[in-house]
Amino acid sequence: MTDAPDTVPDAIPDPARDADLLALLRSLRDAQERVIVLEERLAATQTLNAAPAELESLQAELEEMRARLDASETHNAALRASTSWRITAPLRRLRLGLRRDRP
Repeated sequence: MTDAPDTVPDAIPDPARDADLLALLRSLRDAQERVIVLEERLAATQTLNAAPAELESLQAELEEMRARLDASETHNAALRASTSWRITAPLRRLRLGLRRDRP
């Protein structure tokens, strides 16, 4: 009786199999790199897709701020044009002058 194995052991070098494995590893690495690039593109696309909604929101906020500024300027102009503002102007000047004289 011989102890010879019926199959070829895996330890025997097989250049064709090794070449196939190397090609498969290269293919896998290339596929992983493509996945990374595609994930980056997807993230960029999602950011770009979200940009119009964010821009619209910012434009609405800007318009609201402009309206508030206009209202404040109108209110300030009305206050300065009022009779009470004009009558109390000398008192405000006197108060400012007194503050300047303090050490």
